[in-house]
Amino acid sequence: MDSATFHKQGDTQAALIHDGHTLESLPPYSPDLNQIEHKWA
Repeated sequence: MDSATFHKQGDTQAALIHDGHTLESLPPYSPDLNQIEHKWA
């Protein structure tokens, strides 16, 4: 998940966890995790 406001809301996170999803937070900017960055480097 990125740091969008709606991703941080408790009810959004609770609904995702209830449905069996695992939540992983990403740093604000992470070019190493952005696949397209490897194509342009």
